[in-house]
Amino acid sequence: MSGDTHATFDTFNIVQNHSAKEGGIFFKKAGIGGHFLNGTITDNFTDGYGTIHSLDVADTANTSFTNVTLNGSAADARFTNDATLGGSAAELKTVFNSGTGNTLN
Repeated sequence: MSGDTHATFDTFNIVQNHSAKEGGIFFKKAGIGGHFLNGTITDNFTDGYGTIHSLDVADTANTSFTNVTLNGSAADARFTNDATLGGSAAELKTVFNSGTGNTLN
């Protein structure tokens, strides 16, 4: 996702078996948010980028997770960021954890 996106994604299934440094969901630029409902993100590729990766500072005020499952065989953390740009891994994890019905495997 890039630009000034705050889209809603309902009933989705993302499977990542290979990555080019983006994770299953990739918050590419500052100010990006999104609402994720009733979905599963499976990360099966260990590459240093988490299931949800933030390159820059995500708009966590306009981001939510409801009934979302994060799983997979990757050894990476589920939430990662690019530290040089001040990414939002910890903040996105907090938003995920405060959502309803989310599962972190």
